[in-house]
Amino acid sequence: MASLSKETTRSGKVGWRIVWTDSEGKQKALRLGQIPRRAAERMLILTERLLEARRLGLPLDPETTRWVEDLDDTIAERLARLGLIPPRKMLTLAEFLQDWIHTMTHCKSATKIARGLTVKDLMGFFGPSKPIREITREEAEAFHQHLADRGLRPATVAKRIEHAKMAFRRGVTIGLLEKNPFEHVKCKTPNLSERRQYVPAETVEKLLPHCPNWVWRLLLVLARFAGLRTPSEPFSLKWEDVLWAEGKLLINSPKTGLRAVPLFPRVRKALEEAWELAEPGSDYIFPEEYRRRAMGPAGFQNANLRTTLLKIIRRAGEKPWPRLWHNLRASCETDLVKGYPLPVVAKWLGNSSMIAYRHYVDPTDQHFQAAAQEDVWASVRGGEMNDWTQESGVKKSIKANVSSGLQAVESCSPAPENFPEILDLACRKSLLHKDLMAGTGFEPVTSRL
Repeated sequence: MASLSKETTRSGKVGWRIVWTDSEGKQKALRLGQIPRRAAERMLILTERLLEARRLGLPLDPETTRWVEDLDDTIAERLARLGLIPPRKMLTLAEFLQDWIHTMTHCKSATKIARGLTVKDLMGFFGPSKPIREITREEAEAFHQHLADRGLRPATVAKRIEHAKMAFRRGVTIGLLEKNPFEHVKCKTPNLSERRQYVPAETVEKLLPHCPNWVWRLLLVLARFAGLRTPSEPFSLKWEDVLWAEGKLLINSPKTGLRAVPLFPRVRKALEEAWELAEPGSDYIFPEEYRRRAMGPAGFQNANLRTTLLKIIRRAGEKPWPRLWHNLRASCETDLVKGYPLPVVAKWLGNSSMIAYRHYVDPTDQHFQAAAQEDVWASVRGGEMNDWTQESGVKKSIKANVSSGLQAVESCSPAPENFPEILDLACRKSLLHKDLMAGTGFEPVTSRL
């Protein structure tokens, strides 16, 4: 059987080791290093159980089985080399990432495509046969630098690092990894406004005469004046979604589901033109040939609408702007929030208020010019703050809201006969703590009456 003995380590300190002789008469040793004697004795007992089970061909008892499952990877690998336990299966990166992709049953097609690009980059950098347990934090940092060196935008690099963290975090959760090598990889915060540009409505009106047909005119109008995501939302529109009498346009978005957009006059005019020129009896607003070219295996994608739009912009003598279709939608939302509350506009365009602030709404040149021409603090400099608040529209708005609220309360139920006495009593009770305080000046309160 096995025995426990002391040994001197390379650093000159005393450690422990377990020694035994295998079936071939060869001596083997399991070095434990510097651990307490009680822990070394416990390891000896468990090692003897492994040797006994292997010699007699018996299954391990539940306690020893749990101990083997909870072993550190380093100790488990050493025991496997000594033949005491079977080697643990080391998942390769390809196996691990394929399993992660298969778990995305709830994700939309665009999300799967984006994460698939991250999978491709990971396997291209590390190699598909790389064991996931051998990926270190330093290698994760090197992968981050590799993405940046390829010239990818900071937002793209940050998104792919986020996907890598997500994949390896799942490996930690299900017990395949002890720690996530990507957990502490820091990405530069992308500048969300560097590619945003407001596109005036007048610019889009200049483009319309240069469009090849009514299909392109309608696409531009729906993107700029209704804020539709192109191409998925326009190409999903049916004629039954146009509620002419109600002044609504139903959008069955593949990304966010069903919503309603007001049938703005400019949008109504473009739809009326499309109704006159469309093929009779067609269910969808846009011709099937356009929808078929834009439809991929995972949904609307690869429509190549950018190329034709660039030609239209150049024909009109305009300068192309970044993110051609997205900035049309963002400009629509920027215009709408001038006249309607942001939560309402966000509902119309199918996003949240926070997303609208971060990715869509931006101050325009008109905002800066108006602020530069109007001295909003002139009244403050000319008198006291109270005088300014009395004359300001803010206080008038507050007084109007309070007045309307009181009128609503009075219309709901009549006031009791003793209402003035009740009000006076409530006011005196609400200020009771002030009545109990002693008179104070600049000195702190030292006594109470």
